[in-house]
Amino acid sequence: MLSNGNHMEKFLSFQKNLVNQKSPLRDLSSEIKEPYRTSRYQLGEQMYDLWYSQREIRMED
Repeated sequence: MLSNGNHMEKFLSFQKNLVNQKSPLRDLSSEIKEPYRTSRYQLGEQMYDLWYSQREIRMED
């Protein structure tokens, strides 16, 4: 195991504290205003179409 001094201890402590925080997750999609809401939806549709077309190509091979 590599030793990098106190940095790893600080990181592990930070990570432990981050996991233990009880902050509720919010659905930010309801807070997005126009025109960002529409462009985000369109981008999601484009990404899904690209992924789905790649999936169909692999299944044909």
